[in-house]
Amino acid sequence: MKKSEAMQRLINDSSMNIGEICEELNVSRFIVHKWRSGESNPRRENLNKLAKINNVSIHWVSNDNVEINSIDLKNIPIITDNINDDTRVGLIIDNQLDLIDVLKKDNITLKQNLIKFQLSKSIVSDHDYSLTRAIDTQKMINIKIPKGGLLGYSKQEFKDLASVWTDSTLWSKKVADKMIELELARVKLANELQIDHFDISDHIVYNCKNDTKRWAYYVKYYSMKLNSINIYVKFLNIIDE
Repeated sequence: MKKSEAMQRLINDSSMNIGEICEELNVSRFIVHKWRSGESNPRRENLNKLAKINNVSIHWVSNDNVEINSIDLKNIPIITDNINDDTRVGLIIDNQLDLIDVLKKDNITLKQNLIKFQLSKSIVSDHDYSLTRAIDTQKMINIKIPKGGLLGYSKQEFKDLASVWTDSTLWSKKVADKMIELELARVKLANELQIDHFDISDHIVYNCKNDTKRWAYYVKYYSMKLNSINIYVKFLNIIDE
């Protein structure tokens, strides 16, 4: 299997939690999360270390492929590492190429996040409505809607629909279910990584009262400490059907 797949397996099968793995390997939670999600290739030495900690053996088939043997290795060498100098140099180069690849991907992500940040900042200062709700119970804490209402609905009509977002007719049931699924996954990951706050942004289709549809861009700011989500929504163009 690929070494990235081997690392995913070792992390998922380990009796240690994420924090303990970070401490043993002397790496950040961010790095472990990237390994577990398959976004980043682990270095050879880190894969070997985690295998040893998990009491399994690693046999390196090639620079990027390994075999895992689930056996007790108290008196057996952990790593099959009989390589010559040329191969060793090749492994060093391979590790450097892996690192360069990760940096390239991170640079692309950074640029994309910068664009999102700039757009999100403008939405916060110029939005059509905003609301705050609890993370754990989904209870609406506060909602701000213009006096004239939105999307053809009166202020009270829109407030009633937006306040029950999981069962609202403002968007399709499929969209609502997907939003719930993604939110639960994000909150779970934030708790695992012990992240105090984070934000996400995306587009969503709203149903207007006259049966037309309209795109909207939203930004959500999660505060794990305050158990709240602040949401800002800006309506965009009407969808032609």
